[in-house]
Amino acid sequence: MLFFVIALKAEAQPIIKHFKLKLFKDKRYNIYVSDDIALIVSGVGKINAAIATTYLAMLFPKDIKTFLNIGIAGHVDLKKGSSILAHKITDDGSKKALFPSIVFDLNILSKEVITVDKSRDCYLGDFVYDMESFAFFKAASKFSLVDLIHCLKIISDNKFLKIEQITLKVVEDLIFQNIKVIEKLVNILIKLAKKVELKRDIIPSVLIENFHFTECEKYKIRDFLWRINSLNKNFLIEKELGNFDNKKKLFSYLEHLSKSSKLTL
Repeated sequence: MLFFVIALKAEAQPIIKHFKLKLFKDKRYNIYVSDDIALIVSGVGKINAAIATTYLAMLFPKDIKTFLNIGIAGHVDLKKGSSILAHKITDDGSKKALFPSIVFDLNILSKEVITVDKSRDCYLGDFVYDMESFAFFKAASKFSLVDLIHCLKIISDNKFLKIEQITLKVVEDLIFQNIKVIEKLVNILIKLAKKVELKRDIIPSVLIENFHFTECEKYKIRDFLWRINSLNKNFLIEKELGNFDNKKKLFSYLEHLSKSSKLTL
């Protein structure tokens, strides 16, 4: 299932309409759903984003989780309405960074996103500024693979157009103008999630025979295998896995494989 986490109702409305999402009965949040999509309106800021992301993930505990955060953002000189996919997300306060794994080609710009505590109209360097991405990504990563978690930002303000000039109607229009890009990204992520779903419970028999895994280790090894099987890794065979005589070497090998190629959709 694909989960949208959206800060503002104005940002969410074009997505709700385009994907024909219906209001889900919930006392705490505005949540909209279809058969394979759920959207939550989180509210503005890191705390709201983290709580809403976690809440939505736990509401549908059995699904393979794909997360997508979409919202307006600022940049020093990018054109209003430009769409940006985050390849790095930095928290402005702590300076900690997270790294989305872009294993597909969407043919749009990719930038570093800096998540700030308060909106600002002074932009330093070639960075996109928002207020939710870091907390959203950190929360979502507890429930899914980084390949399935992404932030798409729509530029609403820059040095020529201050954020105070942006109305809710403008916000809604900006999202609507990028709905085809959003639709393409959604289709890519749903397709990727289905590939992961096909492999989610498979641990090769040679590993079960040779090692005793704790439940935590089983979870970890499945993470590696999900990613490897979603990549162009035709050379991963059980015979090679049988060559390892200890778990540390095995996990190092799987981690190396999982990072060394890009997805073939």
